[in-house]
Amino acid sequence: MKLHKPDCQCEHCEWQRVHDRWTTEHAAERAIPHHEKPCADRSFISYRAKGRYGWIMIGAKDDADAMREAGRSTDTVITLERWDGTRYVGVNHDPLLA
Repeated sequence: MKLHKPDCQCEHCEWQRVHDRWTTEHAAERAIPHHEKPCADRSFISYRAKGRYGWIMIGAKDDADAMREAGRSTDTVITLERWDGTRYVGVNHDPLLA
């Protein structure tokens, strides 16, 4: 929707200004795919496992726990990665732990 006039003060135009401002401020946040962000609760470490059909987002207490959780979601874990505070990094895992 557009503003009625650039200086219009009606409720619709005020709402539109707020909406446009919010959309602009949060555009960068929305541009980051969900699987590129940490998803675990504060009491866990964020992991992601690449399965046959895509990323599996996991919250776990350690690498072995993450592999067990990934194994509950898929029979084939291709990659396991841990959130290091800024990005996901690969984890060397023992396939026998799954």
